[in-house]
Amino acid sequence: MHPIRLNVVLGCLTCCVLLGPAFSQGPSQFESLLASAQQAQARGDFEAAAESYRKAITIHPEIPELKANLGLMYYQTGKDAQAIDAFNRAIHLNPDLFVPNLFLGLNYVKLKQFKDAIPYLKRAAQLKPNDPQAQLGGLRSVPIYRPIRLTRKMRMFGITSASCILSRSKMMRGFF
Repeated sequence: MHPIRLNVVLGCLTCCVLLGPAFSQGPSQFESLLASAQQAQARGDFEAAAESYRKAITIHPEIPELKANLGLMYYQTGKDAQAIDAFNRAIHLNPDLFVPNLFLGLNYVKLKQFKDAIPYLKRAAQLKPNDPQAQLGGLRSVPIYRPIRLTRKMRMFGITSASCILSRSKMMRGFF
């Protein structure tokens, strides 16, 4: 599981979906799909959750949060190409969403496509400048014991704050 508390992010995103306009065309089916997705997430069945989100998207393709949630399910199951596609579709609908920008960047970092990751991680950091996950997201793949590479990587992502270095070293202690 990714160090970011993905379950919290997923719950927040699901709750943040603007349900008012969505219920106008079929509240019971749409509502049921969202509930199914949440239940599947809670039990760790991300494949079933993805299926529920795919069906919900067919009912309301205009809701970017649904596509972001679908991307998170793909991300969680290691389906990188599908996750990237879902995050891109969410960002296309609303470029100011934090989660798809952050996780698209993290997905590119995971694939070691750092140049592709930079704009999305920078955008996530702009959207939530005080969020340490956004500020440090792209650095997670660089071991803390390699300070020269870390410094280069930080400059690549535009991070210059010493407090970010300290936060990262504290955050990463348990992962090595």
